[in-house]
Amino acid sequence: MSLNIVMDGFVYDGNSSICDGTVAYQAYFYKSNTGSSSPKWNNKRIVESGSSAGYFNCNLGDADFLTQDGTASSGDVVIIVFWNPATADRMDACSYLNEWSCFRIILDGSDTYSNNVQIKPNICPNLNWSLVTNALVLEDVNVNNTSTDTHQWQFSGNTMYHRNSWYTTLMNINLVDNSDYDWGDGHQNNNLPGAANSSHSWTTSGDYDIELVIEDACGCTVTGTEQIRIYNRPPVPNIIMIPADPEPNEPVSFEYTGTDLDDTISNITWVIEDSGTYGTTTTTSPTNGRDNVVPHTAGEGTIWYGETPRSGAFTNPGNHTVYITIEWWNGFTTQTINYNETFNQTRFSGPTVDFMQDPAEAELAEQIDFENLSTNTDRVGTGGTASEYTWTWKDGDFLTEIEPNKPFTYELSKVPTTAFCKVELCAEWSDGWDTHNTCVEKDVVFKTTVTVSEVDCYYNLNVIGTSDDGSVTGYGWTVYSGVDNSGPWTEQWTSPHDIEQNNKKICFATVGWYKIIGTVYGTGAPTSDDEIMFISEVCPEAPPADVVAVCPPDISGREVRSKKRVRARELKPGLRGRMEVQPSARIIHGQKIEGKSPFPGPKNI
Repeated sequence: MSLNIVMDGFVYDGNSSICDGTVAYQAYFYKSNTGSSSPKWNNKRIVESGSSAGYFNCNLGDADFLTQDGTASSGDVVIIVFWNPATADRMDACSYLNEWSCFRIILDGSDTYSNNVQIKPNICPNLNWSLVTNALVLEDVNVNNTSTDTHQWQFSGNTMYHRNSWYTTLMNINLVDNSDYDWGDGHQNNNLPGAANSSHSWTTSGDYDIELVIEDACGCTVTGTEQIRIYNRPPVPNIIMIPADPEPNEPVSFEYTGTDLDDTISNITWVIEDSGTYGTTTTTSPTNGRDNVVPHTAGEGTIWYGETPRSGAFTNPGNHTVYITIEWWNGFTTQTINYNETFNQTRFSGPTVDFMQDPAEAELAEQIDFENLSTNTDRVGTGGTASEYTWTWKDGDFLTEIEPNKPFTYELSKVPTTAFCKVELCAEWSDGWDTHNTCVEKDVVFKTTVTVSEVDCYYNLNVIGTSDDGSVTGYGWTVYSGVDNSGPWTEQWTSPHDIEQNNKKICFATVGWYKIIGTVYGTGAPTSDDEIMFISEVCPEAPPADVVAVCPPDISGREVRSKKRVRARELKPGLRGRMEVQPSARIIHGQKIEGKSPFPGPKNI
């Protein structure tokens, strides 16, 4: 079936008068369906004159269009462009065109589309821009220019366009050509292409009129003006204390170190807070320039032994808040900024008190010396009594001796009478405001010593000493039997760990070599001592209740020539012991012990 779709109507000018043969037109087919013919312009035509003046007509089936064999479907679009004079071309510049427009037809299956249309001369662009109403000195202000030159209007039920927003190839005019900015301070940005954005900053405060002029391709200009207020930049406060970390009784002052970028600060009022336990001495200084250094004139300082208060120093230690009120000119009115910072007046630090004993392991009835090893001692002796170091000696529960106000070089010397001694060293010092006594107390460390004494066939065990930090929480015993005085050793009996175990009475159910170890326990590491001895006296058949019977393995066949208590160091190098070599009070020469002891084994009788 041949293509036959007619589009016609009459053309009117900008005054709504019918046009004659001075208007040309051209149609463009744009397919929206894949089965339709390819897009195409028909040939330029002239509207009729005379009795049919202003009439236009075209058919998609025309030979210069889609032809009779062409295909068009519902939804496809036809755009028809009109312009005056007819001698020009639709793509010519404004200097060749007087009036123009276009409209579009969306095919809906009809055979005929009749429309009256209107052409108009150039329409000036639409100015549309925005910016903030105020800003700060040297702050970039951005102008958002969204001006357009796309125009449309209604005529005889149709929407007419000066520039079709769907197709950029229809006409070559009706675009914003350039933008000119005048910032009101003697600076411009001119001939920016198109509807251009721009930005600017001002170097001084004030009210400025900003002018934007846009121009289209036809030379039509549109001017807009907006006012902006530029303020001075506000100060950003900051305060420093001089010195930054003052010692007690050191005068302090304060300085403004914040910003004043536009030189607008006219006055700063200072309040230096200084209140606390030692009084209130607040400094108020109401009139100061930006660069003034403000001393704490009301500060009374502090005192310690050998020192007098110094004016201008903090009266109190701890945190102090400094307040300032800044008056500044924003370009239009005086403004105020309230600001504060907190500064700390530290106290002096005190000594680390310590001492050492010599020898490291003391013995009863032998002199012990104690040396002062304290550090950071500069403040010692500055307290309220001007005392330096106090030594306290405690020997057992009943003896306490105090030696006050000793210099650092003094060494305490004592001879202990018990193995339960303590030494305390105290240092008096001032932190600048308060007097302190820093003390350290230590237990005296004693050498651990085991002694064994024989009474009849019983043996009294005694251990004295301390753990390695001088403390004592309990004692304990372990008895080993051996083949000879060098072992190997087999454990036969272990006592509980108890504070009452320092003295123990035992007997042995079998003759032989024994190693007796006494241990002292405390909060530090345990210490011990031992004795190695040959036992030939055995327990009676019924030992007393307070005696522990110890029975080693069978040593049948061993010959006992004599019974001795032997120091470990006399028997074998490296073995410990404290026994003198003594002959037994009951020696059976040449007696041979055979068989097992008549006692069944270890006894706690």
